[in-house]
This record gives sequence, C-alpha cells and structure tokens, in this order.
Amino acid sequence: MIIPKFAYAADNFDTLYKITYIVQPDASVKVEQRITLTNKLVDIYATQYSVSLGATRIREIWAQDDFGPITPQVEKKENITNIKLEFNDRVVGKYKTLNFTLGYITDDYASKNGQILEIGIPRIAESQNLKDHQVHLHVPALFEKSIFMIPEPRHSRQENNFNIYSFTKEQLIDKSIIASFGENQVFDFKLSYHLENDKDAETYFEIAFPPDTPFQRIYYENISPAPENIFVDQDGNWLGKYLVAPDTTLDIIAVGSAEIFIQSKTEIKEQELDDLTPYLKSLTFWEVDNKQIKELAAELKTV
Repeated sequence: MIIPKFAYAADNFDTLYKITYIVQPDASVKVEQRITLTNKLVDIYATQYSVSLGATRIREIWAQDDFGPITPQVEKKENITNIKLEFNDRVVGKYKTLNFTLGYITDDYASKNGQILEIGIPRIAESQNLKDHQVHLHVPALFEKSIFMIPEPRHSRQENNFNIYSFTKEQLIDKSIIASFGENQVFDFKLSYHLENDKDAETYFEIAFPPDTPFQRIYYENISPAPENIFVDQDGNWLGKYLVAPDTTLDIIAVGSAEIFIQSKTEIKEQELDDLTPYLKSLTFWEVDNKQIKELAAELKTV
C-alpha cells in the first residue's frame, strides 16, 4: 500500500495523483508520482510531504517541485520505506496549487518467472480529498499478451516499444493492480519410474510418458534405459514398452523440458466415446472391481 501524509491534515488539501509505472525488461520498475496539492484554505499550506511504501528494494530516489530539486529523506524499516520531502517554497492562498514529483526504481513491483512476467502495483490509501487518481502501466511490448489483468484497464495503446494500460480513480478505489503477461512457460523435468516383476517369467510393462498436447510441447533429452518401443495409444498418450527379467526390478529416468502454452496451439477436437469398455477394464492401477471403489462410486452415483 502507498500511504501519503502531509504536514497539516489532509482535509486542508485536494489531491490529484498521476502515477506512471514503467516495467523494464529485467522486471525492475521505474515509478514517477506526479502529485498536485490544491489549498482549500487561505492560511494553510503544505510545507512537507511524506509517503510510506510497502517495499524496501527501492533505489535512485529523486524528487522536485515547482521551485527545483528536493533531497528526499529516506528511512527503511522492516517491509516499509518512508520517504519525506521538504518543499522548496510556500504556496499560499485558497485554491493555489503546488506540483511536485517523486520518482524511484523498485524491484518489488514485478518479477519474471521463466517466460512469465508478473506485476503487482500497490493501492493508494483511500481519502475523501483524493480528487483524481490516474495510473499508467507501461509493459515492454515483448510481453504481448496478458494472461490476466485485474482490474481491466480503461484504455490501452502501444507506444515506443511499450504497451500502455491506463486506469482511473473509479477502478482503483482501495484496489491494487495485478497482472501477468506471457504466452508460454518452460519447465525442466526429471521423471522416475520403478518397475517390479515378481513373476517367474519375463514380463512386458508399459509406462506413460508426457505427450504433446494442444497446450504443451515435450522435449526429451534422455530416457534411460531406452524402451524397446514407444507408441501412441488411441487417447494420444505416449507409452514406452519394457521387458523386465523375472524377479527383478527396473528403474527408468526420463529427463526433458515442457513448454506450456496459455492458449491452445492446435484445434481441440471433441471425440465421442461410443465404446467405454476399454476404459472400464480392471487394471493394476485402475482397479474398477475394487470393493471400496465400487461402494464409493455408488454413493456418488458416478456409474
């Protein structure tokens, strides 16, 4: 949360915020808070401004008002950064305005997880004297698609290799901005399989490997030991076939990476199942004849 404070009661001023958040490719965020204070009384004016930010990884803090640069006074404690500004001059008179800007860079408002950019912009504490509150979020154009954005921006446009999303006061009343961008994510995986043949004769086993689907692409670096054969069943599963010697065990390791897509890369076709018999057979890991499973299914009325 962003909590602003003034030398005098906030009721003595009307406040207007225009805040710009520029997300960099490395997920750091440049912040520029442009604030306008309007005096509501003849003899009350602002001499200083302070703000509490719910972040500590903040650097390159700067400020200025209508009369020149301001040296920020910064205090960090626990999870909060307090910034205090002493204005260069007094603006006296009812309806007179003072404009000032506070800027900084923070690593706490965005993060990159693989190919996904996640953004969390803190809310400003609500005040009856907050006359307007505009936020402009700049996201690098290389992150073309948003997975989600809460709230939805009022306007959006592209400019100088950035996608710019604009929000209004009504959208941000006591609300943060949360967004996630990206089209795909890549995960490395290592799968372990353990086969045990307790029979007196060689026995074939089939194990399932993650397949390509409309929402994922699988890249295998190594499968050790390699199966005698890999085939695709009627449901599109990749099955590896292994011959295991009598009274022995076999451990298999599959190493690779999975590229996960937010949206389907191919058309998803509905398939009608005219014959459910193959899916209702009792198998080692699909014990449809198990008494407890049958009793539970009867209670849930699934069969």
